[in-house]
Amino acid sequence: KMKLHVTHNGINYDYWLMQKLYGVKWSVRPDIFMSNKDVKIIDTYILSQIVDPDRKAPDQKAYNTVTGKVQPIGPHSVESYAIEYGDNKVVINDWRYFNQYIIDRCEKDVYLQKKILIKQLKKMDKTWEDLL
Repeated sequence: KMKLHVTHNGINYDYWLMQKLYGVKWSVRPDIFMSNKDVKIIDTYILSQIVDPDRKAPDQKAYNTVTGKVQPIGPHSVESYAIEYGDNKVVINDWRYFNQYIIDRCEKDVYLQKKILIKQLKKMDKTWEDLL
């Protein structure tokens, strides 16, 4: 059974989308994901705002493929952390068709989000084991 489910902005987006599309049940009081009552839900976006509330946004801007506008990058976004790490977030221009770019994006997001969580744990003097 899954003990920990980590997302970045999952509480505001991913979980709601999974609920809408697939009927996935979830809750944060108490933490429940896919009928698993033994899981802990960690949202690194929210955690970033708590442990680093004064985090500065990068000077760069990014093209939003949904709105078609160039927008500032938020200080707590995955893209902001990617820039800090000298990396990038894989850009997807067309989400309508499943392809290798989407797989690459998911793999890169997991890689970056793990780094984000590790950084946040260090700021709190915590380890992976403290989460379980």
